[in-house]
Amino acid sequence: IGGHGEGSIFSDPVSRQINNRVARTRNAVAIASTGLLIASANGLTCFDRELATIT
Repeated sequence: IGGHGEGSIFSDPVSRQINNRVARTRNAVAIASTGLLIASANGLTCFDRELATIT
């Protein structure tokens, strides 16, 4: 996938750990932000329903 210059980076175990950590962090952030968007959307609809039942 990458060029010849990237081979030396990926062969280094320390760099590989850092790359994995960065990738995991990015995934976690993406999942968290998506979850927050869904949760806020659900929260708004639930909140509207609660207001409707109270009034």
